[in-house]
Amino acid sequence: METDFRWLRQVKSVHVIGASKKSHKPSNRLFLDMKNRGWRLIPINPQFVGDMVHGLPFRQWPQDEQSELFVAFLSPESTLEFLKKWMYMHPSRPHIWLQPGAESDDVIYWLKQVNWSYTSSICWVETTLQRDLFCENPYGNLSWYIQHRDETSHCSIWRFVNHESSIQAIAKESVEWVGDLVDLEIDQHQIPKYIRTLQKADETLEETALRLSMG
Repeated sequence: METDFRWLRQVKSVHVIGASKKSHKPSNRLFLDMKNRGWRLIPINPQFVGDMVHGLPFRQWPQDEQSELFVAFLSPESTLEFLKKWMYMHPSRPHIWLQPGAESDDVIYWLKQVNWSYTSSICWVETTLQRDLFCENPYGNLSWYIQHRDETSHCSIWRFVNHESSIQAIAKESVEWVGDLVDLEIDQHQIPKYIRTLQKADETLEETALRLSMG
């Protein structure tokens, strides 16, 4: 009996664990294949923080507040390490989609032991394309923001990046925070929390972020 994946339509944010900059990798092509289907795609790879993949900024780690679906492109060993770290740090259990190559008997056994919902042995991209699935309530095009330390002045610089724009890669050691408008609204990190305190009564948070930007 074919599995019903219509629940994916209700998902708004998809964290791509192990996203790659290499264009031949499935974890890179995903962002092109799924670009116009409404999901908020979030590339997770601490190695590439400060850089982008198809216009989206790499994040070091998912934010607990909006995590709904993890699509894992890691090795089984790294997948298990990631999941154990997540469980230690956060109470939530986003659905984990194990891409082919990320699953193993050990990973599946562990997920069953901790009662964590998962999908395995099939590709998330192929599944959604074959069933012609779209996000039913998308966020739309989101601007994003980065705060980094300037290596010359050693001052922190806040930058607003339009969803149609791009920036030069920034050394990951200099990045203090990066995220989109959803992150800016809910992330409890000290930087977005501080930005929220600067919002004026007559402006949106996005307008505040733009006003504070160095350009």
